[in-house]
Amino acid sequence: MKLVIGIPTPETVSANFSLHNLPQIIGYTKRKYKDIELYVSYKTGVMTSSNRNYIVSNSLDENVDAILWLDSDMIYPVDIVEALWEADKDIVGSVYFKRSSPYDPVVYVKGDNPYKPYRIVNPYLLKGITEVDGLGFGGLMVRMNVYKDMASKGLWHRYGTKFGYPVEQKDQESHDLIFCQEAQKLGYKIYVNPKVKCGHITEHVVTGDDWSPEGFDIINTPSVAVLMPAIDTKKASKTIKQLQSRASFLAKYYILEDIKHSGYVLTINTAIKTIKADYYVYVAEDAYAGRNWLFNGLTTMFKKDSGLFAFNDGKNNGKLATFGIIKYDWVKNLYAGDLFYNKYNSHYADTELTMIATKQNTLSYNPNSVLIEVDYDKEQKKVNVDDKKLYQKRVSELKLPQYFS
Repeated sequence: MKLVIGIPTPETVSANFSLHNLPQIIGYTKRKYKDIELYVSYKTGVMTSSNRNYIVSNSLDENVDAILWLDSDMIYPVDIVEALWEADKDIVGSVYFKRSSPYDPVVYVKGDNPYKPYRIVNPYLLKGITEVDGLGFGGLMVRMNVYKDMASKGLWHRYGTKFGYPVEQKDQESHDLIFCQEAQKLGYKIYVNPKVKCGHITEHVVTGDDWSPEGFDIINTPSVAVLMPAIDTKKASKTIKQLQSRASFLAKYYILEDIKHSGYVLTINTAIKTIKADYYVYVAEDAYAGRNWLFNGLTTMFKKDSGLFAFNDGKNNGKLATFGIIKYDWVKNLYAGDLFYNKYNSHYADTELTMIATKQNTLSYNPNSVLIEVDYDKEQKKVNVDDKKLYQKRVSELKLPQYFS
């Protein structure tokens, strides 16, 4: 592989990027790819498009395989070359957010408004490497065959003719989006790898924690199944409607009628043999949801790449997932494909799962994601004694932290 790291810069460059982050990226890449030819090419000036064109022109003459564009006011994962090169796409980029409020993500799909042709995408809801219509150039890898094809048409990087105008007009896009448009005209596709998360340097490093998601497009989302074991199906149906009305995220809902009183755990484990999903939500017929309960929970999981999410149940402050979301890729190897340890009947399966997630540092929580149990006799009820004994044994066997007895 022969790779150019292209850095179009203003006169001032962040020391955090140039003296710390960039050497880390170069060091990691050379250790990963022993035979790589790696070059850094930079050009200073106020016109970023002109700087990029200069770097492309020099790279075309050197038989380079690809250019990785790194803006000097950003921080990147040290394995960014590996993540983008291994994606094996002609154009593939990273996730980052604008430097100023409302800190929107620089990931786009096309809209219907000719004066504002792009809509933002929520990158945390993407399921793997995804085709989009537009990306920023911070952490973007472009194979040189794209630039060679563009060269025959006199195209590389330019700003829209109305860029910077104070009112919405056609051809106002930045050079990033103009490049994406021209590449698509030549038949190339634009991809984003949502696992490559970059920071934007301003007064502080801007990340997804600064963004309040509103008015975005949802594309290529993971599948979600909401599982509700139930004895009283009439009550369960009423609960499902309430959950759906406040979810703010598309999911499939299943009432799992426990006719034989097999227990919560067996009912759930049996159901997922035929109900396939990327994420499973386990609830009960006496659940009651706050607004945006599912959206907030999933967004938090995607941000933190966690395996288990604990809803705000009004009593455990995120330390126990009484109701929760399970990422199947995380749990599938714990219990041979089941969601819960199959020796439990009705209690402590969620406790064990929470303690495993806590030990592995893959438990997440968002107090704004509310899902509570409405049981007016809860305090008078006792737990299953056999389940409690089993849990105590499992804590010892698995060396789990014991926050609950």
